[in-house]
Amino acid sequence: MFRSTIYTTTDITNMIIAGEYYKIRRCVDNTSTFIGVLLTNNIDVYGNTFLHLATTCRQYDIVNYLLQLGFDSKKTNRFGESPLALAIKNSDTRLVELLADYKSRDRITSLETTINTIQKENDVLRDNNRDLELKIEQKDVEISVLHNDKKRLRDDVTECERVTKKLNVFFIHIFQ
Repeated sequence: MFRSTIYTTTDITNMIIAGEYYKIRRCVDNTSTFIGVLLTNNIDVYGNTFLHLATTCRQYDIVNYLLQLGFDSKKTNRFGESPLALAIKNSDTRLVELLADYKSRDRITSLETTINTIQKENDVLRDNNRDLELKIEQKDVEISVLHNDKKRLRDDVTECERVTKKLNVFFIHIFQ
């Protein structure tokens, strides 16, 4: 018989405070109930997340694991403190480096996403530009053909006028 353990926010909080990294890992690996707790991402009335708590308790492995799970290292509590700000406040250089590194990766990922989006837009614009250039070339050819037709027609009209004048002269000589 399958038995699932339901973990409360208090259970997770106690695991973090006690530094029970492996217990937290098992909790995530073996049950989806932890995911529900993760999604709320707030554990107290001050807006502190599990990541804030792990940072305050200097639980390096847990901080790293929560970051890997996607916890937002930029999320601030009601005092405007992010986990990184708490690490700086506690003068914990190891946590500062860990959180700053993730913050930088988040920023790099964001920038890469923006760059990729712009490159795709540029590719679309280039394709549209190529299509427009082809259409312009086609229209230029059509214009050239029309100019040639116009020139031929003018030449034909000029020739008709010349022939008409000759015929007029001829008929005038015949009927005089």
